[in-house]
Amino acid sequence: MIRVVQTMLQKLYGFDVGYDVADFLITDAALARYLGGDAIAGIPENLLIRQDGDTLDISLYLNRELVELLEQENPFQHLHASNISEFCLALEGVSHFLYLAWNAASDRSITLLELEMQAEVDKYAMLALLLKTQRKDSLPGWLRNWLFDDVSYRPAPGSAEHERYRHANHFARRFCRHLERRFRWRWNGLDLVAELRAFYRLRQPQKIAFINHACA
Repeated sequence: MIRVVQTMLQKLYGFDVGYDVADFLITDAALARYLGGDAIAGIPENLLIRQDGDTLDISLYLNRELVELLEQENPFQHLHASNISEFCLALEGVSHFLYLAWNAASDRSITLLELEMQAEVDKYAMLALLLKTQRKDSLPGWLRNWLFDDVSYRPAPGSAEHERYRHANHFARRFCRHLERRFRWRWNGLDLVAELRAFYRLRQPQKIAFINHACA
C-alpha cells in the first residue's frame, strides 16, 4: 500500500527519488523505540532520521496494526470513515520520506516546519483526488475542515513542537483554500498539477511568502 502512495505522490509532483519506501519500513514497536528512543512510544507513525556527516540513515515506522488495517481496508478501493485516519498517518510518513529524500538528493537543507507543511498539503491533495475519483462527483465540503479545523495535537500547548504543528496546519490550510478558490475542484487539471509542483519545489520562506501573497 505504501508503494502505491509513493507512486502517486511521485507522479503528482513529477520526480522519482530512486528509492523504494517499503525498503525503509519497520513495523515493530520495540525496534522503533530502540532506534528512536522512548519519545516515540505510543506514536503510530514516525520518520526516524540519523545524520552522520553527509550520510542519512532513515527508517519509516508504521505500527503493525495500522499497516494490517490498511491492507484489509484498502483506501484505494474504498476510502471511508474507518480507514481515512490511518491512511493519513501512512500518507504523512511517505510524504516525509519523499520530501527528505528529494531535497537531500538536491543537497538542500529543510526545516521541520516545511516538512510538516508539505505533508499537510500532500494529505489534502491525495484525499481530494481519491474522493473525487471514488465518488465521481464534487468533493465533500467537510474535507478541508476535517483536515485542518477538527484537529488536536499530541505535544503540549506552548511547546516548540506544538507550535510547529499549529503553524504547519495554518499555512497548509490557507494554501489549500487558495487551490479551492482558484481551481474549483478541477482536480485533474494540468494547471492544478503545475501549481502543486511549483509549490513543492519552493523553500520554506518562499512557500510562506507565496501563501501570504495568494491569500491576501
